[in-house]
Amino acid sequence: MLKRIQIEHLTLGMYLHEFCGSWMEHPFWRAKFLL
Repeated sequence: MLKRIQIEHLTLGMYLHEFCGSWMEHPFWRAKFLL
């Protein structure tokens, strides 16, 4: 189950599945990765 959370709720060990917004608005070349 995917949940949309605020940035301040991110912690190490979470798997980031998707960014909200354009891919040009964030500095990461991948949209899915482990923090």
